[in-house]
Amino acid sequence: MANNNYLRKYRKLRSLYEQTLGKKISDITWYRLVASMKRHLGFAVENPDCEAIVKSVAQFKSRYKRFSFTSEDFQECWEVFNKYRNSNQTFTCDSFLHDLTKTLEIKEIPRSTKYHWFSRCGLSYSANKKFNNDDFALVALGAAKWAFNKRIIGSKINTPKPKIEVLAIE
Repeated sequence: MANNNYLRKYRKLRSLYEQTLGKKISDITWYRLVASMKRHLGFAVENPDCEAIVKSVAQFKSRYKRFSFTSEDFQECWEVFNKYRNSNQTFTCDSFLHDLTKTLEIKEIPRSTKYHWFSRCGLSYSANKKFNNDDFALVALGAAKWAFNKRIIGSKINTPKPKIEVLAIE
C-alpha cells in the first residue's frame, strides 16, 4: 500500500505533466505513462529528479505527437537529449549545431531543417543567439529523430531489391 507522501507526490507529478502538456489526461493514460517511464527511463516517484523527467516527457509529447518509448530510435534520442540537457557548456545556436553534427554523425544540415527544429521547440534560430541547455536538448531530440529517419531511409535505398522470378505456366 502506498503511503500518503507517495500519493501526494504521484498526484503532483501528474499535475506537472498536465500543466506542461497543456491538457488533462485520463487516469489510465497517466498509469500507462508512469509504467513506461519506469520501464524505459528508470523512473521512480521517490527519485529526486522525477520532476525533471516528467517535465521532459511532457515537453517531448507536446512537441512530437508520435513520441513513444517503444520506438526503435528512442534510446538514441534519449542519449542525445541528456547529453545537451546535462551539458555544462554554453552554446550559441551555431556552435550547438556544429557539435550536434559531430554527435549525430551527419555531414550537413539543410538550411530549412535547422530552422524547423528550432521553431518546433518554440525558438527562433539565429547563429549567435544563446539559449539554455534544456531548450537545446529539445532541439537535439528533433535532430536525433531526423538523423535516425535519414539513416533508415538511406539504408532502404541502398539495399538491393530481391529479384522476383515469374514462372509461366503453359
